[in-house]
Amino acid sequence: MSHNCAYVRQHYQVPAEVGRRIIAYGKPGVILADRGHYIGVVLDEDPKKRISNYHPTHEMQYGEMAEVLPLKEAGHDRQMLRLVRCRARYRRRQTSR
Repeated sequence: MSHNCAYVRQHYQVPAEVGRRIIAYGKPGVILADRGHYIGVVLDEDPKKRISNYHPTHEMQYGEMAEVLPLKEAGHDRQMLRLVRCRARYRRRQTSR
């Protein structure tokens, strides 16, 4: 949607970005999408790895960057592949600084 949660980071003053581990309502997961005013999260316990919208400040705890992004077991859809590529570009930029 926009540039890796830039609006959420600026407006809500939280460290939201694609690939960051979070705890939402007491359940661990990973941010996988920028959804404008919300963040798209896949909870670890969701076997279908569906992205759900969460408000960035409501019962949300931010952790470290995830080592591996969760992928659907049966086939990799285009959105997940884009996220993996985006994460790889992000890592390359961070190591070149």
